[in-house]
Amino acid sequence: MTATPSALEALPHLSKKVCLYWGSPEFEPFINALVLDTRDGKRQGLPMVVGAELLWLVGINKWHRALAYQEKLGIGAGEAYAKVQREDLARDAGKDPWLDPASGGRGSQQRHTDRPSARRPRRRKGESTWFGILLAALTSRIFLGMIVLLLTVRLVWPWITLFLP
Repeated sequence: MTATPSALEALPHLSKKVCLYWGSPEFEPFINALVLDTRDGKRQGLPMVVGAELLWLVGINKWHRALAYQEKLGIGAGEAYAKVQREDLARDAGKDPWLDPASGGRGSQQRHTDRPSARRPRRRKGESTWFGILLAALTSRIFLGMIVLLLTVRLVWPWITLFLP
């Protein structure tokens, strides 16, 4: 059985660089610089399949780094992944490669002021909406247990009354 090469392997100069950055926190900024046009539209671009493989590798690289933390620190995989995410956010604080592709995720960024922010205002700790309170009540274990008990009694009670004098 022969393994078919990936689309990325068809570009050996790029494969070597990917291998060079693999497993490091600099992998994602490197891929961002490749995927985003930093030459004012003069870049030929990568085939769609190669771009998809690169973006897939970004996620795999994060898990690769997280699993290394998991083994090294003796923590759970989810906690290790969250640690990698926090590190990446701290490293890229204030940087958004999608706002300024020329930086490739490495330079300092200024947000566009003519574009409204997509973020919702954060709620203070302990502040809830009526919908949130209702949803929490309806999905609580006690409430769901009461519904199951009520339905069980409603369905089983006619059978129980057959055996009662």
